[in-house]
Amino acid sequence: MQVEDGWQAFFVDGTYELRPTNGEEASAHLSTFDREPTPPKPSEAEELLNDLMESASAPSGSVGRGVDMGDGLQRAVARFPVNGDFEGEAIAFVVVADAWAVGATCLAPTGSTAIDQAERMFATISAVSKRKGLFRRR
Repeated sequence: MQVEDGWQAFFVDGTYELRPTNGEEASAHLSTFDREPTPPKPSEAEELLNDLMESASAPSGSVGRGVDMGDGLQRAVARFPVNGDFEGEAIAFVVVADAWAVGATCLAPTGSTAIDQAERMFATISAVSKRKGLFRRR
């Protein structure tokens, strides 16, 4: 995954956390999971995305999109509003490969550029990312 300029990565309690260095109230969290070394089941990324969205308190009716990238790689993504203790926007992203999966979320205030930045960072997660280390600078 390529980390955008202006973000710092930390490893906290088994989860990677990324925060903008400009003091903005945004944060991204990524978790990696080992899985049986078999090709993903059809729609596996979308199913995991739905679980991730539920844990992120996505409003009912929020819908994610999934795509099979071929070569045993699936991706799924959703953007949705967040209301409650924190009001803003969120993105949830899942990548499933033959032997691993990554679940990622980012929360940011409404109108923040952090959501777009996180989406670009999450989109660079690939099988190469897992083999060579999750984070790289652009």
